[in-house]
Amino acid sequence: KTAYEISLGLVGSEMCIRDRPKDAAAEATATLTVPLYVAATRDAVEAGIGADDAAAAALGPSLDKMKVDLRLTDSAAEGVFRSAVQEVLAAPYKAATDALKLQNTPGALASVSRLMDVQKGVETVVKTAPFLSGADAGSFFDDLLGVTGKSLPLSLYKLVYVEKCEDSEAQEELSNLAATLSLTDADTKMVREGVLAPKLDIKLGEALRSNDLSDLKDWITSVDCPENLVKDKYVRAYTDRLRMSDQIPTPERTEELARLQASLELTDDDVYPC
Repeated sequence: KTAYEISLGLVGSEMCIRDRPKDAAAEATATLTVPLYVAATRDAVEAGIGADDAAAAALGPSLDKMKVDLRLTDSAAEGVFRSAVQEVLAAPYKAATDALKLQNTPGALASVSRLMDVQKGVETVVKTAPFLSGADAGSFFDDLLGVTGKSLPLSLYKLVYVEKCEDSEAQEELSNLAATLSLTDADTKMVREGVLAPKLDIKLGEALRSNDLSDLKDWITSVDCPENLVKDKYVRAYTDRLRMSDQIPTPERTEELARLQASLELTDDDVYPC
């Protein structure tokens, strides 16, 4: 439903059903006032994207004053705001998912960036609007996900993560994107493991061939590689090295394996099953 259609129901539900003239008056009033409030909501969200602290602090109170001037109750104003925000969020989200389906990576990335900007504007307004004091800015996108499901947000996050996972300055951006897309820690961990696993295989192989794991460990730290993934890859590397020879281990071979175990920081319990 549009913001206008929802608001009619919200306003009408608060009027006495026994008083038809008042009910009709409320509907007529909503017809005139709701489009104004929808436009004001969109303008406030847009202004909140790049607003400084002073300007941001004025956005919520300005919407609250307009709510009073238009004689909207808190619940009616919140309903209009929520519906209008969902429509604003839906535009860049749809553009991003459409670009993703067409394998248009630049277009998808640009639309995701716009989506994050809109979410930032929403958060700015929600923080400062008195009638939205109990609202959660993330819930507005949650409502949108209720229709589209989580597979597309995961795909969008993966698209951006592939581009920026090795950029140490992009970690905060990735965290904000996960919050915007309403992804849990488990969701992002799954994506990280899927993207980093093949990269880790390559870098671990190179490190073992050079007998120098220092660069590998720096990389693991910089990309915040999940510990369980690293441990699994380390154990597999040790197992592969152990299986390279079917002969009875010589003292030299035993010493080599011990050095490998130490360099991979594996405990006896880790390598014993091998």
